[in-house]
Amino acid sequence: MWDTRLAAVTVAAVVAVVAWGPLPASAAPQSSARRRPNPWGQQRSPSALSAAPRGRHGGDAGVISALVVPGPDEGGTGSSYDVLPGRTGHCAFNGMQMFDGSVWSPKPCVTCVCKRGAVACDEVDCPRPHCQRTARTAATCCPVCQNTEPQEGTAQTGEAAEAENQKKRARGSKKGRKKPDDEVGGVKEQQEQQQEQQREQEREQQQQQQQEQQQREREKEQQQQEQQREQEQQREQQQREQQQREQQQRQQEQQREQQQREQEQQQQREREKEQQQREQQREQQQQQREQQQQQREKEQQQQQEQQREHQQREREKEQEEKAALAPAPPNPDGRFESPAPEIQRGASPDGTPPPLPPAAAAAAPPAKPDAAERARRREQKRREEEEKRQRYLEEELRLQEQEEVSARAAAAPATPAPAGPTGATERAGVRGDVPDDAPSERPPPAPPPPAAPALPRGFVPPGEDPPGDGATLAPAAPAAPELPRGCKSEDTTLTCDSAKLVYVPPLTDAHLLQLYLTGNAIAVIEAGTFRGLPRVEWIDLSRNQLTSHGIRDGTFENVTTLKRLFLDGNVLTTIPSPLPPSLEELKINDNKLKVIDRSTFASLSSLLTLELEGNALSESTVDPLAFASLAGLHYLRLDRNKFRLIPSGLPPSLDELYLSDNQIEEISNGVFNKSSSLSILHLQNNRLQETRIHPRALISLKNLESIDFSHNRFVHVPSFLPTSLRHLVLTYNLLQRVPGYVFAHMSPGLEYLYLSFNRITSDGIDPVSFHGMQTSLLELYLDHNLLRTVPLGLADLAVLRTLLLNDNDIRTVPPQAFCVDSNPDDSALVTLRLDQNHIERRAVPRTAFSCVRSLSSVVLRPQKPPGRTPPSSSSRRGRPGRPRAKPEPDYDDYESHSGYEDEVRQEEEEYEEGDFGMDQDPAVWFFRLGLGLGLW
Repeated sequence: MWDTRLAAVTVAAVVAVVAWGPLPASAAPQSSARRRPNPWGQQRSPSALSAAPRGRHGGDAGVISALVVPGPDEGGTGSSYDVLPGRTGHCAFNGMQMFDGSVWSPKPCVTCVCKRGAVACDEVDCPRPHCQRTARTAATCCPVCQNTEPQEGTAQTGEAAEAENQKKRARGSKKGRKKPDDEVGGVKEQQEQQQEQQREQEREQQQQQQQEQQQREREKEQQQQEQQREQEQQREQQQREQQQREQQQRQQEQQREQQQREQEQQQQREREKEQQQREQQREQQQQQREQQQQQREKEQQQQQEQQREHQQREREKEQEEKAALAPAPPNPDGRFESPAPEIQRGASPDGTPPPLPPAAAAAAPPAKPDAAERARRREQKRREEEEKRQRYLEEELRLQEQEEVSARAAAAPATPAPAGPTGATERAGVRGDVPDDAPSERPPPAPPPPAAPALPRGFVPPGEDPPGDGATLAPAAPAAPELPRGCKSEDTTLTCDSAKLVYVPPLTDAHLLQLYLTGNAIAVIEAGTFRGLPRVEWIDLSRNQLTSHGIRDGTFENVTTLKRLFLDGNVLTTIPSPLPPSLEELKINDNKLKVIDRSTFASLSSLLTLELEGNALSESTVDPLAFASLAGLHYLRLDRNKFRLIPSGLPPSLDELYLSDNQIEEISNGVFNKSSSLSILHLQNNRLQETRIHPRALISLKNLESIDFSHNRFVHVPSFLPTSLRHLVLTYNLLQRVPGYVFAHMSPGLEYLYLSFNRITSDGIDPVSFHGMQTSLLELYLDHNLLRTVPLGLADLAVLRTLLLNDNDIRTVPPQAFCVDSNPDDSALVTLRLDQNHIERRAVPRTAFSCVRSLSSVVLRPQKPPGRTPPSSSSRRGRPGRPRAKPEPDYDDYESHSGYEDEVRQEEEEYEEGDFGMDQDPAVWFFRLGLGLGLW
């Protein structure tokens, strides 16, 4: 039976292969790398699998014999699976395509089946034969015993077993023939169970894959989270580092700002100190002037007393002479009485006869006065002068009392009473009387002296010739009015400095040219005050209490000859207007000016000098066209204001511009385009840096000769300086370097270069830093820096006269620092300072100063003691005083150098005594020997 089925299966497989043909290699899927377990376990089917004994999973080699299980609809004659292209569930086995439901035997005793893509194979387990010799036939899978001479029992047993087997096979074949549906149903049930188990396995695999996928995702998420945490940690670390760097930068900036503030405060304190010193000097000068005025008043009083004493002595002497010369009148009896005449009836108290009536005077003949009459006339004149002097003294006392009252009133809120004239000094042509429109508080003028008594017609004093016909005696001229107290007059000048005036006294003088009213308490100037001064050219009202409302409109408009007007030290907030067109110099320093519009200077076409120093002006409060009308302006001072930029609209005629002590931070392009005539520019004590100066801002100024950049924030010497520059001041900056060839474009070249009080080091000066100034530079100041050696390139400066290298950290002097062997000419140096360094005199080369003409030109002592640090910017002295128009910086402390004159004097004495210092350094000895021989 088994042999028949096996043969049928083989035939069916061959037929199927022939009918369908082998699958292409490209269409056959790859076999699985691992074997799947038998999905049916140890179950046996009633079909072809029932004939196979229970076995294990076998190999996959050998000849493939396909077995197609017949389906239920085909009566067991065909396949239960329609093999069509595109159907799923096939299996790949040894490179061949096996469709779902196929059964095959890859080798003898091995049976495989394809169920939904899974391959299950069983191998027959053969029993152990109990014979000596076995043999395997084509019809059997297991070996059978072979015995040529079998035993009787054994042969019978074998035959019985064979017969039993044949019966079983027969019964199986009958069952197979009679009940094919049962076999197919069992196969289907087995297939369904296998499918269910496979689905469960698939579900388990899917769950396992999902779990693995979820695990991988969780691991991936954990890795991502770890990476994110690491990145966040890195970012936090970077942020902390960035914050630390920013904090360090802020701290450094704060330190720099603190240092700058300290420097500014130090400078401010120094400026305040200088201001206080100037104020003290002014006060001292004022005190000196007051003391001089008091001294003059004392001298005048003494002179007056001496004059009164002299006059008293003269009067006594005249009385004695009169008493000696005057004869006594005779009595009717012919006797003489005493010389003292009696006062007759009708006579005046001084003894003069009463005047005659006009008719009698005309009829009376002229009488010739005798000596007694002349003496009487002189005595009368003397008494009149004494009376005048007495009235004058009384009036002066009254005016002094009024002045005291007015001073007390000036201290009170009420309007002060004006001071009256005192008559300290008489001046012809100047009247101090009050016009009709003067305020009522002013004291009345002094009464005129009484008129002389009328004399008889034709009366001629004794000793004089009688007048001609019709001649009459001229009346005496009244005394000239007095000047205000504290004023003095000299020629065409009236000075009332510190005279305690509270108003401008009305004056009338056709010859007055200069009027000084400084240091008073004048707060109001009425219109028409200077109307009586038609030729005045100079009015100085500095240091008063004038306000913009206190100067009435038109006060200076009618003063058509005015050329100079000084209003310094008042409290003006606006410039008074209108001003006369003749004005040439206007000073309004140290006020409270805030605004200047374009009409302020509209009428001042002749103005040459304008000073507005010490106010509250800025580029936002000054109209850009404010200076446009000043076509002839040459000098403009705007120091100590609040400018942050250079004011625009400067006139083309401007020669000198002063903008010190402002807040200027930038010099933009085009600000000086119209100021082609500018020759002096002062910008010290601002906030300038070389990077904030436009390259074309200064290079276009073809006539600029002097620039002062001291007390700023320069780190390098600025480039693009004007080619015509001759004087450059860069003291009190933060300079660290002088770039090479920075002055090479200048022609003819710089003459004065001041780099004192900076941070220049030896590495900051190149041998070509001073290139372009070899034949022009006269003075070079490098003192108070951080130099450790004498810079190279100084020997090429042929005309250099003054070189300051003191107060550095210089320790060595190169042999050819000042004198070069290739140049046989003597150096032009007149002053060479190397003191206050760390130079060892014994280490100075012998030829270091061989070209210097005079020994007194070189200053080497004193030197700093060992361990002393170089000067820092914070310990340097404050800036010089008010800058001058002439480029001459203040270095007065150099003249008072201690030790220099003593050194020269000591060396001269040693030379005169014949002691050339043989026990000292050979270089010094050689130098002194040359001095003694006249070589230098």
